Amino acid sequence: MRRRTAFMSHDGSMLIECLIASTLGMATIMAAMMVMQHANASYIWQQENAAIEERANYAIESITRAVRQAGYRDYVIPIQGYDAIAQGDFIRGADNRTMKASSQALEELELNAINSSDVLAIHFSGSANAQDLSMINCAGFAVTRATAESNDMGWSIFYVAKNTVGESELRCKYRGAQQWQSQALIDGVEGFQVLYGVDTDGDGFCNNTLNANAIDEHDSRSDVMNHPLDSWWTRVVSVHIALLLRATNKSNQQGYTEFFDLFGKEYSYQFAERDLGTHLVRKNFPTEAQPKLRRIVRTVIYLNQPLTAFD
Repeated sequence: MRRRTAFMSHDGSMLIECLIASTLGMATIMAAMMVMQHANASYIWQQENAAIEERANYAIESITRAVRQAGYRDYVIPIQGYDAIAQGDFIRGADNRTMKASSQALEELELNAINSSDVLAIHFSGSANAQDLSMINCAGFAVTRATAESNDMGWSIFYVAKNTVGESELRCKYRGAQQWQSQALIDGVEGFQVLYGVDTDGDGFCNNTLNANAIDEHDSRSDVMNHPLDSWWTRVVSVHIALLLRATNKSNQQGYTEFFDLFGKEYSYQFAERDLGTHLVRKNFPTEAQPKLRRIVRTVIYLNQPLTAFD
């Protein structure tokens, strides 16, 4: 009977082959995990980007609709009595300000707004026919035409404030049936800046683009104070809007940006020190929010009403 001999490896080749196979297997698994992580990060980035896009579109649409109502007067069905915008009181603004939800119109403005954000206020007359919904405020409620100062509800005011959980949001302030109210339009707003195109010679075209402080400085002169219709607020023909929006969750960004120039680098280079909030730095944001995706959105809105200053 032939005796079997046990298999023995004297050169350790079996162990080496096992180690090589294990190493290749681990490398394959690690590569697959990296691909999955990259795909997941890209998916999150796309989701956050789409969410920002949706919020940006809604905010711009709301502000655009409101600005184009500025100075509206109902000529079709005239009503005797109070006309809120007869003296050109159709648009106002304030730099580096926020406000209380329950205060009257632009009263009780507060300093130290979030990232020096601005306030934009639009004043208009409502419709004589409340049922046609032709005139609505920034909250989407129909506005009827005022017949006395006490029932003038044609206001849409935009500003940035924090909600109850500390999230900054773009808010809409309006006059309700009983009192002034405010509601959130979009969250994740880290900056809201406004410039105004002013027609200084009465030809209907913008001659200068200024912030609210510059217009107020011009209007503080004695000759303008004695002649209200010389105010540059009555000569605004366009409104320039810029928003800095932030994603909700952290995401790996493409093209990491350290600085945010809401009206572009050239404007920031010339006016950032005088127009606070137009140049923002990522490292100045809260630490936990710094890695989040951000986007700047801008638009220019042209007013529809005739210039009351040159009527």
